[in-house]
Amino acid sequence: MLYKMKSFKNIYRILLIVIAVTMATMSLNHGITGDEDDASAYGKAIISYMTTLGEDTTALSMPEYLDKDHLLHLYGGAFDMTAATVHKVLPFMNEFTLRHILNALMGFLAIFFASRIVLLFSNYRAATIVALLMFLFPFFLGHSMNNPKDVPFSAAYIMAIYFIIRFWQSYPAVKIKDYAFVILSIALALNIRIAAFLLFAYLGLFMVVSILPNLKENLKKILNLKTALTYIGICIAAYFIAVLFWPFALQDPLNNPFVALDTFSNLDISLAQIWEGTKIASAELPWYYVPKAILITSPYVFLLGLILFGVFIFSMRKEKHFYLILFVAFTGFFPILYVVYKSSNIFHLWRHILFVFPSIAIIAAIGWERLIAFFEAKEKPVLKFAPLVLLALMLLEPLYFVAKHQPNEVNYFNAFVGGPKEAYYNYEFDYYYNGLKPSVDYFIENVAKKTPLTDTVVLTTNAHHLLRCYLVDYPNVKIKYNRYYELNTSEWDYNILHKALVPLEKLTSGSWLPEKHTLYQNNMMDLPLSALIKRPSNEDIKGNAFLSQNKIPEAIESFKKYLTQDPMNTSIRKSLGNAYLQVSDIENAYNNLKYAYDKEPTDLEAQYLFGTISIRKNDFATAANLLTQVTNTNPQFLPAYLQLGIAQKGLGQVNEALSSLNSASRSPQIAAMAYKLMGDIYMQQGNTEQANKLYQLSKAGKAQ
Repeated sequence: MLYKMKSFKNIYRILLIVIAVTMATMSLNHGITGDEDDASAYGKAIISYMTTLGEDTTALSMPEYLDKDHLLHLYGGAFDMTAATVHKVLPFMNEFTLRHILNALMGFLAIFFASRIVLLFSNYRAATIVALLMFLFPFFLGHSMNNPKDVPFSAAYIMAIYFIIRFWQSYPAVKIKDYAFVILSIALALNIRIAAFLLFAYLGLFMVVSILPNLKENLKKILNLKTALTYIGICIAAYFIAVLFWPFALQDPLNNPFVALDTFSNLDISLAQIWEGTKIASAELPWYYVPKAILITSPYVFLLGLILFGVFIFSMRKEKHFYLILFVAFTGFFPILYVVYKSSNIFHLWRHILFVFPSIAIIAAIGWERLIAFFEAKEKPVLKFAPLVLLALMLLEPLYFVAKHQPNEVNYFNAFVGGPKEAYYNYEFDYYYNGLKPSVDYFIENVAKKTPLTDTVVLTTNAHHLLRCYLVDYPNVKIKYNRYYELNTSEWDYNILHKALVPLEKLTSGSWLPEKHTLYQNNMMDLPLSALIKRPSNEDIKGNAFLSQNKIPEAIESFKKYLTQDPMNTSIRKSLGNAYLQVSDIENAYNNLKYAYDKEPTDLEAQYLFGTISIRKNDFATAANLLTQVTNTNPQFLPAYLQLGIAQKGLGQVNEALSSLNSASRSPQIAAMAYKLMGDIYMQQGNTEQANKLYQLSKAGKAQ
C-alpha cells in the first residue's frame, strides 16, 4: 500500500506538469470572449490610474461602448491589470493570446490548490483524482481558456480556502508566511470579485471547525482575545490590500466596496436566455436554474463521485478530518443554496458561480477515493482494481469529448438533455462567442488580406465589440453592428454572424444562413457556431426602400429577384407576402407567408401574417388558433386582436369576437375599424341602438 501511494505521488506531480503545459497550449486555439475586450481596456485603465497617481480617471468611468451596463469599475481588476502589465513586458505577443495563456494558468492554479486541499486530509491518489476530475470537466476547462472574470476568481477562492485551512491547522504556532499567504489570497479574491466577502465568514467558520476534533484541548488555546484580534487583523489587512489596486474603492475605501456588493447583490440586468427550449429573461429563470445547469453540464464520472460521497459520508463521521471535509463541502454547496434561496440573477448557465466548482470537485474525488479504498480492503484481487478500472473508463468519456471538440469544450452537455445536439436548440450554447474565431480567421485569410488597403470592405456583425479586437490590423475593413433582423435593410459586403444573438426560431429552422452565399461555417457536430456570409444581392434593400415609398409592384419585383439568390430567407418571404397582400394577390401572399410560417412556426410575425392571410382564405379556424398564440405571447400587440376578432366572427364566436375587438379598440390606429366590426355584430343581433353607438364611435375615430 505504501509503495502504491509513493507511485501516486510521482504520478500526481507528473500529472500537474502535464496539465499546466496542456492547458497553456490549448489556450492558443481559443477565441476572444464576450468580456475580454472590456476587461483588457479596464486593465490598461487601472495601470494608467496607478501610474498617474489617480489623475487619469478612465478606470472610474469606462467608455460606454466598452461598459454599457456601467459595472466595470465595481471590479478590482487584479487579473486584468496583471495581464496588461505582462503584455507591456512582452509586447511582441498578441495581447489576447497572452491573456488566454494567463487565463489557462489561473485555471491550473484552481486545480493545483484543490489537489493541495485534498492532501491535507487524504492521499496522493485522491489528489490525482481531483486533478483529473477538474481537468476533464469540459465546462470548467473551456472557461479556463478565456474567461477573465470567473476562472481567476475560482482560483483565488480555492487558494484562499487552502490557506485558511492551513492557517488554523497551524495556529497558534503560525509563522509570518502563514499570515502573508492567507491575507494575500483573500485580498486577491476580494479584488477580483466582491463576492469574496464570503471568505471572511469562512475564515471565522474554520477557526471554530478546527477546534471541534479536540474540543477540550483546543477551546482555551483558540477561543481567546489573541485569536479574536488575529481574525480581525487578517480581515482588515486583506480588505485594504484588495482596495489598494481598485480605483473605485480607493475613492472611498470604507464605503465603495459595499456599494459594489450591494449593486451585484441586486443586479437589475436581465438578459434573454435559451432555457428548456424557450427564450426567457434571466431575471425570470426558475429556482432550479443553477442546480440543473450544473447537472446537465457535468460528466457522469463527476456526478457519480458526488453520489459516492453521499453513500460514504456516514462512515466518515468519526474520522479526524471529517469536520474539514464538511467545511470544504460547505464552501462548495452553500453559495449554490444561497443563490437558489435569493433567486439571484444568474445567466450563461452557471459560469457566474463557477468559483464553487473546485470545492465540489474535491467532494467528488473523496467519493471515488472512498470507493477505491472500500474495495481495496477486499481479499479478492479482481475487486481491488475494479473501482480504478471503472474510474479510468468513465474518464474516457470527457477525455474523448475534449480531444474531439477542442476548442469548444465549454459546449459539453450530457445525455440528460440529449447531449450537445439537443442542447444547441434548448439551452445557451457557445454564449461566450468562443466559436467566432474560425469565421474571423477565414475572413482575414480570404478577404481582408486579399483586399487592397485603398478599398473599403463593409463588414457587419452581431459581435461588433469582438471584431474590433480581431481586425485591428485591417483599417480598410469598416465594421458595423447589425441586429439579425436588420440584415436585409442595411448595406454590407460581408457579414459574420455568431449564433448567440440569432433568434431562436431561426436557429431551430436552420434558415439563419443562406445556402448559396455562406462562405464558411464553424461547426461543432454539424451545429453552426458562427459563419461568414457574402451579400447575395442588393435587391432586398431596394425592395424595402420601395415598400417605404408605397411602391408595391416595384417592391414585389425586387423581393422576387432577391429570393432567386437567397430562397430560404423567411424575412424577405414575409415582406413579399405582405406586399402581395396589399395588392390583393391572395394566392401569392398565402404561398409566401405559409412558407415563412412552416419554416418558423414559433415566430410571432410569421404567426400574425399567416393568421391574417388565412382569414382572406376563409380559414377562420387556423387564423383564430394562430392569432390567439400571438395575443397570448404579446398581449400588447393590438393589431392581432383586430384580426382575431375577425376570425372569431367568421367562426360565429360572437362574444369572443366582441372581446377581441374591444381590446383592439385601445389602438388609435385601428380603433375605427374595431368599432365598425363590433357595430356589425350588434346589427346582426338586432341590437340597432348599440350598433349605432359603435358606428358613431367609428366615424369619430376616422375623423381624428
